[in-house]
Amino acid sequence: MCALFSKTVLHLTWWPLFRDCSFYSVALIILILCFRDSQIKWYEALVLLCIYASYVTFMKYNQNCERLIKRLLFKNRVTRVSSTDHLMVSLVSDGGFLEGRGEDERQVPDDVRTYSCLLCMRERGRGREE
Repeated sequence: MCALFSKTVLHLTWWPLFRDCSFYSVALIILILCFRDSQIKWYEALVLLCIYASYVTFMKYNQNCERLIKRLLFKNRVTRVSSTDHLMVSLVSDGGFLEGRGEDERQVPDDVRTYSCLLCMRERGRGREE
């Protein structure tokens, strides 16, 4: 519903889907277990209310939790570049890097520079094959 009524483009990642599906799955499993005898007793209702309270509390610390989870999962990976289109345009086919655009090479992080050079070499290799 948020996407339907949003006036701007929403950039979603895997995190909200993972977070919400995890909480929903736990809550539904506990709800199914509570309905096994066709009644929900006061302590079962209290457990379900506590699950909701834990979700609300988790959402208060959502950004911190997301950073922690991503750091644990992706600690050995290269930082993701949002788009490589600007990198391909900035590469020069005769071997120069970021020439012609007036950009200072020192401002480009090393991992982006390495990734850009690898993309350039891959594109040059394709040109020779064809």
